[in-house]
Parts: sequence; structure tokens; C-alpha cells
Amino acid sequence: MAKTHRLTKSDGGRHLRKTRVSKPKKVMERRAYSLRETADMLGISMDAIRRLVKIEKLKTVRLVPRGNHLVTKVEIDRILAGGNCK
Repeated sequence: MAKTHRLTKSDGGRHLRKTRVSKPKKVMERRAYSLRETADMLGISMDAIRRLVKIEKLKTVRLVPRGNHLVTKVEIDRILAGGNCK
């Protein structure tokens, strides 16, 4: 990655020194969110999220057996678009 230089003033502007400035990195969009993040996005409580998972109205995935539940972006978009979760 190419670096650019920017001159900065230090010591009250008497000296100039070069600092390296890197270009911003591309950020990948997340594909899954924790139950807490999902609750915040949907504006409901963690208890409500857990109930929806338990009655299988909210589909989750686990990366490892007995790991944390993750809710996919597709599932969140489905609910926000008016999908049935009640």
C-alpha cells in the first residue's frame, strides 16, 4: 500500500516534520450479528430475541457446536422488511 506524507507543525510551528498517512482500508460488511446486536437493531429486548430463537421464529447459526448464536444479515433484513416473527 502506498503511503503519502503530510507535513505537520510541532513546537508551535517552528519545525516541520513528516508523518506517514495511510490510505483508508476497505471495510467488509458483516454477514452475521450477535443476539445483543440484533436486539439493538430491532429495538426489542434480549428476552424477546431469546424467545424468538427458542420458538424458531428467528433463525440463527452457530460457527461451532454449542457456540454463540449468530443472526445473519439476511434474516435481520427479512424481519425489518416485515417478515413474520410473531
